[in-house]
Amino acid sequence: MEKLLFKTALTVVLAVLAALFFFGKQEKNMAGEAAPTLQVAVLPEIHPINSSFMLDGVKWRVKFAHQLKQKTLSTFGNRARWRTSGKFIKVHFSVQSDSFRTIARDSFTLRDSLQRTFVQPLKAADFIDDAYQCTESELNPGVLKDCQAIFEVAEDAKGFLLVVDNLEQEARVEGFVRLEIVQ
Repeated sequence: MEKLLFKTALTVVLAVLAALFFFGKQEKNMAGEAAPTLQVAVLPEIHPINSSFMLDGVKWRVKFAHQLKQKTLSTFGNRARWRTSGKFIKVHFSVQSDSFRTIARDSFTLRDSLQRTFVQPLKAADFIDDAYQCTESELNPGVLKDCQAIFEVAEDAKGFLLVVDNLEQEARVEGFVRLEIVQ
């Protein structure tokens, strides 16, 4: 009998505390305080391949991406070699800036369907023709520049999303392009 009385008393006390908490919040809200709002996540826009988009004053257009057939890349005259146990993805894109900017090597990354992130290694520049080098170089305002990037990804990687980061590091802004890989 004592246990039943104790459980009943405890239940009543908890119910009163819950009611005070709930109605206390209601009174505060009715008194003019801001009511709690539901936070809704805004999904980023994912751009299709071969469409242009602006990101922090830079116009980007990813033209196409393809998987390189070879497992070893060599420079002209075989001065440098790059071998992978995975696969290489080459992305062709263009950029046009409204002011002087520098594209960093980590301004764009690949993300696969398993949410793994692949960055363009420093040595990738050795395997891209000078005419298509864009990383670590300054963009002149209003000049359209064709570029290429090479990513080394896992053999099982698929469902790629190119993540383009703004060139200014203060306020991070990202653009996303769904890649259709040409085999």
